Amino acid sequence: MALQSNKAGPSRSTLSSNHGGFEYDVFLSFRGEDTRNNFTGLFHHILELQGIHAYLDEEDLHKGKRIEEILEAISRSKILVPIFSKLYAESEWCLSEVAKMVECHKDGRQEKFILPIFFDVDPDDLTCQSGPFKVAIQKHQTERRNNLSEVDGWKHALTYVGEISGFHLKSYNGKDAKCLDFQSKDARIVGIHGIGGVGKTTLSRAIYNRNRRLFGASSFIENVREEPHSRLIHLQKQLIQDICNGKFKVEINAPSQATEKIKQIVGLKSVLLVLDDVDDKKQLDALAGDISWFGPGSRIIITTRQVGVLQLAGLQEEAIYMLDELDKKESLELFNHHVFGDEEPGEEYTELSKEVLSISNGIPLILELFGSLFRTAESPEKWNELMKDLRLRQHSEVHEKLRICYDRLNDDEKTIFLDIACLLISKSSEDAIYVWEDRKLSPHLVIKSLQNKSLIKITNGKFEMHDQIRDMGRQIVLKESPPHTWKLQQVMV
Repeated sequence: MALQSNKAGPSRSTLSSNHGGFEYDVFLSFRGEDTRNNFTGLFHHILELQGIHAYLDEEDLHKGKRIEEILEAISRSKILVPIFSKLYAESEWCLSEVAKMVECHKDGRQEKFILPIFFDVDPDDLTCQSGPFKVAIQKHQTERRNNLSEVDGWKHALTYVGEISGFHLKSYNGKDAKCLDFQSKDARIVGIHGIGGVGKTTLSRAIYNRNRRLFGASSFIENVREEPHSRLIHLQKQLIQDICNGKFKVEINAPSQATEKIKQIVGLKSVLLVLDDVDDKKQLDALAGDISWFGPGSRIIITTRQVGVLQLAGLQEEAIYMLDELDKKESLELFNHHVFGDEEPGEEYTELSKEVLSISNGIPLILELFGSLFRTAESPEKWNELMKDLRLRQHSEVHEKLRICYDRLNDDEKTIFLDIACLLISKSSEDAIYVWEDRKLSPHLVIKSLQNKSLIKITNGKFEMHDQIRDMGRQIVLKESPPHTWKLQQVMV
């Protein structure tokens, strides 16, 4: 059976009436047991919220449904989205659907788009029928040895779609995201751990931004470990204000008082809460002491570098996700994106790029910074000069690898970078600019340069910096104690 969006009003998207007579905006084809409870279920829900009329085909619910009816729905859809996963090719229904998509795409009588999504598989698995697709196709060939023409059609369709540019998704540590199943009504806590710079905050922020509208209230508490225990009440107050939409007016003076208030209000509605960069169970006790505090459907996401914090909090193995470093292919794609943008790199840069990757260890933060650094190197000779410095750091810790980006700054850039790292995170850029202008440092040009080098960001007029970059800057100050930083502190105070 295929599940359709039949809600009145918004789910019948205005897109439909503008799509040249198409009945559906989107047709989704996927293997249920692979992605129903994670990506596909969430994706379909978001489409509905946006008023996009989607035909969601689910192979294991076909009971009594004829394949012809499903294939006809493909003909009546504008955008065709096959979600390829490891078990996709095991299903004859799924293979028949993707073959129909290719047939409609080639037809030309109606303008259709195929937008493939590769979930834990590589496009090469489709084009070459390798990996999990190889075993599935061989099984079909054995079972249909007297009618191989249909299997050949499926193979052609896989090759055709595998060559279309699409989206690549990866489940972490080989686990389904069942614990984050946003359609489930029970409250859940999920932990994400990994080394600094691997993308924990980026991932949790993306989940938060995409799903916050599904909840009665939401809050994203950043840099929890940066707040000393004596000041945890400030984070508690932030959480209370976020949950109450800034309308809570009662004065709170003690952490225990704040904890009781949090317990009262988070149980009244579904809450999406992210506690980012936790390093002590006491922080969890103060902000999200127990899942029983939270209302039905709530989701609490904790990011940390220390898996022991999650274990002390009572999270089971299936609720803990390790965020791995990128593999070689993913690292190369990210690095090339930051260096070359949408352009293809020349052959002379191929081996040089691979050597950079061997030093980056698959850490996205380092790849982004190295990409910004090498973007300014305009020839292979300049790349080789940078590589000499990088080779000396290839066995160093993350901070030492990042330092190459600092060492390449000019004196004004170094001064302002260290000022921001030591004193100005989450502070207004405007006040600091006046001080720097008084010291003849050309702050507007320097800030733009630091942004281009991916060393700082400015959000809502306030400086932001990744904690690994910030810590690298602070280590430099502790070792070298440049007097300008403390001079700025005196002026700012």
